[in-house]
Amino acid sequence: TISGSNWPYTPVNGVPLGQFAYDSNTHDQGVKRILARYFAASQGQVDGTTLFDMLARHPSTARHVATKICRRFVGSTPSAALIDNAASVFQQQWQASNQIAQVLQVILQSAEFKSSWGTAMKRPALSAVSTLRATGADFTPKPDNTTTYTPTEEFMGRLQAAGQRLFYWPAPNGYPDDAIAWSSTGTLGMTLRMLPRLLEMHQTESYNNAYPFLIDIQAQTLAALAANQRTAANVIGYWCDRILGYRPEPTYSVAVDFLRQNVAAGAVLDLITDGTDNGHPAHIGTWNLNDLSKHYTIARLRTAVGLILCSPEFLRR
Repeated sequence: TISGSNWPYTPVNGVPLGQFAYDSNTHDQGVKRILARYFAASQGQVDGTTLFDMLARHPSTARHVATKICRRFVGSTPSAALIDNAASVFQQQWQASNQIAQVLQVILQSAEFKSSWGTAMKRPALSAVSTLRATGADFTPKPDNTTTYTPTEEFMGRLQAAGQRLFYWPAPNGYPDDAIAWSSTGTLGMTLRMLPRLLEMHQTESYNNAYPFLIDIQAQTLAALAANQRTAANVIGYWCDRILGYRPEPTYSVAVDFLRQNVAAGAVLDLITDGTDNGHPAHIGTWNLNDLSKHYTIARLRTAVGLILCSPEFLRR
């Protein structure tokens, strides 16, 4: 029915690369029967558009899509009533240009949605993207075939290690949304390795200290807080507010204690003094075992923010 229709890798009949193309020479022009309906012979591209219209307005399509959207925004076990309401709107508005928006309105205005925060778990890719957004990352993934280990290559590799290689789920139903699918020690462990690592990656060449960070935690902290305000309590409060929107316990206190080390939470920290690495800033601070509050403080700052990213509050949705 849809044979001859394609989004080709090479131009077909003058259609540019990547755009929809129909080739009558490869289309099955015979009589067909699908979903108890006969398709007459030699209808060409009408076969495909008719089939897609049938699928778009079919009750099973409405229920299937509504269920997936409800699971995405509400949780693993949305009520049958909510699914029914969303499916009804989906089917009734199957020709509307804002069909999905109307379905989302039903879901987002429901009592279930309003009480569902924190009951679901982010998938690895969502955790990574949430990190990049919350920390103001300067990162645009780019394909690369050079011998340089780029941040794009590392990013994709770490997503794969966490179990969510992009566009690689073999079935057409997409990666699962259920929390249990992403709660194994392997998947969760690799996710918890990936998120803090994003704060250490460099542009152009991932491990090369000569290039800027994808996420410059130090620079953003210095810009946000005056010198006399750079205490562990204020710094962690600032990053909790940015990343989480509030300061949950014990996440806040644990991160404060890690950053302050042996001084009070209200003591001002030196987040500027740094060593060098082959003529470049080391981005770690300086060695000082006599006073742990001054020991590799810049590196400890990034790790403290990494603790927030690894918190249960950040991994929930």
